[in-house]
Amino acid sequence: MKKSTTIFVLVCIISVLIFTGFGCKAKEAKISADNPLPDEAFKAEIAVVDQRASLKMNSTSTVKVKVKNLSKTTWPSKQEKYSINLAYHWLDKSGKVIVHDGERTPLPNNLGPDKEVVLDANVKTPDQAGEYICEFDMVQESVAWFKDKGSNTAKIDIKVE
Repeated sequence: MKKSTTIFVLVCIISVLIFTGFGCKAKEAKISADNPLPDEAFKAEIAVVDQRASLKMNSTSTVKVKVKNLSKTTWPSKQEKYSINLAYHWLDKSGKVIVHDGERTPLPNNLGPDKEVVLDANVKTPDQAGEYICEFDMVQESVAWFKDKGSNTAKIDIKVE
């Protein structure tokens, strides 16, 4: 093969690789068990699937909650060091925090960009009867609550009896 033909073939191969994204894929951030998420990865859509009007005081129940990853970063599940979990805060009717760190519900596996999952959230009710707000939020353990990074939460009113 002539030198000019070889160069032409190499240029064609490199062009194909570049234009098909091989080696320079559109930027989806890589996850690492050793690093926290970048700030732009703290974007979730959370929706309560089954609205509970009341729960028994000082008990544990499950509430179905849909979680969607709105970022371009895959969220690590329970197998990773900085796992992402669904959790909640209990607030009184005025919005004052009663319980800050609710039970954790792990993701069943890593959750990629624009993917969603419905979780059976483990919810432990306060030990006093009353009208409360249960605020669901995602949390990256040892790093931050998603709400603190600007993400939305899902709130439901629950009567604890």
